[in-house]
Amino acid sequence: MIRSPLRALVLLVLLSGIPGAVFAEAFRVDLVVFLDQNYQRGSPNQDTEAARLPALTGAIDMDDTAGLAAAGIELLPEADTRLAEVWNRLGNAKRFKPLTRMAWIQQSPPESGGPKIRLHYGDLLPIERAFDEPTLGPTTPGEDGGGAAQVFALDGTISLLLGRFLHLDVDLQYAQHQDGTVAGYFMRESRRLRSGELHHLDSPRFGVITKITRPDDPAGDE
Repeated sequence: MIRSPLRALVLLVLLSGIPGAVFAEAFRVDLVVFLDQNYQRGSPNQDTEAARLPALTGAIDMDDTAGLAAAGIELLPEADTRLAEVWNRLGNAKRFKPLTRMAWIQQSPPESGGPKIRLHYGDLLPIERAFDEPTLGPTTPGEDGGGAAQVFALDGTISLLLGRFLHLDVDLQYAQHQDGTVAGYFMRESRRLRSGELHHLDSPRFGVITKITRPDDPAGDE
């Protein structure tokens, strides 16, 4: 016999005629990536690192509609962002330069090992690939076993996870020409987030502002 709490849930689904998937949790993520113009060469105590190919194993490209849908992710049009005011304020400030923005709705984020969205922006820059770095496809060409490669100015992955709390895992690189080479600045962070609040993830060269809301929550709009 079905225990009473589960029985009540099953009866509710059967009587309403609504698929059980409606009970899945869905979250909306809006984010903006920007440069800090005050630190065009990173922080004063930071050693310059050479840019390298990002870790993209298992990442889903923003243009891969089928792959995103299979992962329960719906990428939203840029014009549909809930952070338009943040974007405009950054654009009006001399210190900051907004780079790119994105928004998506994700069904039932997992506790770990969830789908990673590849975020890339800007021009391709040439770098020397180490021998143990993989070939990443047409956007980062290079012969297997080392040699020349290319990276986008901004490249990496973002992943939303849900355990006891919401977490946003960010692994991004900003690459730029510097001192005759291509330097890389990195942001690798797993941040616990509160729904409905603005959060700022910082690095010596660039930052991310993000907000997670329920898709149908009108309070999520600025």
